[in-house]
Amino acid sequence: MPTSKRDKKVSLTKTANKGLELKQNLIEEFQNYVGTCKYLFIIFSMANMRNSKLKDI
Repeated sequence: MPTSKRDKKVSLTKTANKGLELKQNLIEEFQNYVGTCKYLFIIFSMANMRNSKLKDI
């Protein structure tokens, strides 16, 4: 009997995950700069901010 074509899983994304390690390094850099600098200007844009730690920043 042939295999059914309905049961195939097709992922529609081609992007790779950035991972938790990258996000942790980003937060550590922010914390280091806050402790060492008198004035700090952070200019960045994030799309779909789902991480609560990044939302707090």
